Amino acid sequence: MFLDKGGFPCIAGCIVGTLVNIDAPSINEEQFIDRHGKHSINVTMVCGPNHVFYALYAKWPGSVHDARVLRNTSIFVTFESGWQPFPGAVLLGDNAYALKEWLIPPRHQNSNDEIEQRFNRKHKFTRRLIECSCGILKERFPCLNYCL
Repeated sequence: MFLDKGGFPCIAGCIVGTLVNIDAPSINEEQFIDRHGKHSINVTMVCGPNHVFYALYAKWPGSVHDARVLRNTSIFVTFESGWQPFPGAVLLGDNAYALKEWLIPPRHQNSNDEIEQRFNRKHKFTRRLIECSCGILKERFPCLNYCL
């Protein structure tokens, strides 16, 4: 489980938003231009400790921020309503997300506090599982990396 992988207790999953390149759409093209100047969709994914995807949302244009995409998912609604897959369950996310009772981003960057630095190291080490899962998915399906 996550405790074995990175030392974090009560982790139900890790969340990330990733951009998947697409060909320019003919309708509302400007909405699909992401921060890199490419046409894409913003995909939000949640995975478990063994690179199994628990949820995947792929319907928002690339110009939409990860936090907004999350706010419009059933995961957000479900966790906000108080549901937990087990007592004390939380998701680990990156700096794109705000701190919630059920969602933990890293602490402030460049902190001089040794405890915060240790927390951020453990957080990064644990959350790398979603980054690896995303990489595995894009490697397995190269069409997710390139436009036609």
